[in-house]
Amino acid sequence: MCDIQIIQVIGNNPDLSSITVYGTIEDCFANVEGQRLHVQVGCTPETIIGFNPQDEFLGTFVDADELFIDLDGNWYAVFNNPEICRCGRQIVVKVSCETNEDCVATLVVDSLPCVECPDIFNLSDVGDDVVPSPVPTCNPDGTATVTLTRQVENDTSMAVLFQIIPGHPDGVIEAGGTAAFSPGESGSVSATIRYPTLSTPQPYIVILDTAGEPLGCPPVPIEVAQMPSCCPDIEINSIEIRECLVIVKIEPTSLPEGCTFIWDFDADNPDSQQEYGDIGQRNHTYAQPGDYRIVVRVSCGECLNEAETEIEIRACQSDDDCSWWDPRCWDWCAILRVMLIVSMAAASFLWFVVACAPGGAALVKVAIAASAAAVVLVGVWWALCGDQCDWLLISWQVPLIIGIVALFLAPCSCTWLLWAGLGLVLLAMVDFFLWLDKCEPSRCKIVQELLFVFATGAVTALTSVANYAPCGNDTLADWVAYTAAALAAIEVIGCGED
Repeated sequence: MCDIQIIQVIGNNPDLSSITVYGTIEDCFANVEGQRLHVQVGCTPETIIGFNPQDEFLGTFVDADELFIDLDGNWYAVFNNPEICRCGRQIVVKVSCETNEDCVATLVVDSLPCVECPDIFNLSDVGDDVVPSPVPTCNPDGTATVTLTRQVENDTSMAVLFQIIPGHPDGVIEAGGTAAFSPGESGSVSATIRYPTLSTPQPYIVILDTAGEPLGCPPVPIEVAQMPSCCPDIEINSIEIRECLVIVKIEPTSLPEGCTFIWDFDADNPDSQQEYGDIGQRNHTYAQPGDYRIVVRVSCGECLNEAETEIEIRACQSDDDCSWWDPRCWDWCAILRVMLIVSMAAASFLWFVVACAPGGAALVKVAIAASAAAVVLVGVWWALCGDQCDWLLISWQVPLIIGIVALFLAPCSCTWLLWAGLGLVLLAMVDFFLWLDKCEPSRCKIVQELLFVFATGAVTALTSVANYAPCGNDTLADWVAYTAAALAAIEVIGCGED
């Protein structure tokens, strides 16, 4: 719910060079022009006794000249040359959210207080030499770091604290950022800030009292150029070759906004097609044996970093993907994945039978054993085999198989299994499309993995109809079997040419 609070209204310096209004805001969103708040102040030549904010104000309202809003919802509005306003006179403040006409706040201050504000200078303002603007430097992770410094002089009668605000939602102060000064003391306040590549920060300095509360002085903006395009350093972390299928992993595994990975799996071939993505893993299937040079680049605007390696493909089968049912493609990880999914399907089925089917209590020990096997296999898989695309793969296969089993057993006096099964199938669909988007499997790979799921589900359901759960939904079991048969036909007929 949108909420605006006006906390402080302060005149700056005895001659009222400016007025600063400080407050907080929640749940107010920017309009198409990027503006969130509209702040106005109004003054009258004379104080109106008993003025009600709901009454019509006959004075003159002026808009804020500068508006600062930080990440915590604190806002500062600055009014320069506030016309007929005077220290000690009445002032009315109106604040409204640009995207919510019902979200407004009004405050009447009968006597405008004024404070002395210390001076803040650019470095070039305090000497004859022109000091160059701070130059950002790129970091290995693709961010940019810049050090901001301003000279300050506390010519007031109180101790004050200067604080630099990054002025960007992802800006991080790595060093400095605050400095305290006693009355009459001068020096500098600086901060080393890390910003995202290509960002345009708008940092500024706020002046606080020794308790950390705003003094009422206007924030002072710090001019900073746009951050340069900085590409993170990359390196090829691992390469796994499964006959003609190559799995390449690189660091970092993800990129800052505005950056992309560019993959070239045959860099010496001028006709090679480059591939693009935003995660640090890519699978590629070669059409024939040979020596290949793999180049991975990361691009962020104008910058470009790359890493490369060379591999030898010794043998390639005619199919473009390794299949879970093809012994030529089996390795320990492939075998573990099949065992893991089958064990989880069996364990879930047995526990559902124990809970819902007549006489299911006799299978408790078997269910415990199957669950223990599944836990062990998950641990081994985690330690030896898990990569991002493989985890995305089993993240939809496991809930889909368990969901099919739950829907099959729903008629067995356990209607809650119907909702559990539908929820698991929905989760599987979400992860399935995420797998398609992130890992870009081939058409045959998709068919093969769906065939594995439906074949496992069909065997589980049809076996249970005959032996453990005759109360199950045999119509669903038949349709799962039909789907598996159709996928098998597509695999046999269509994938030889994929």
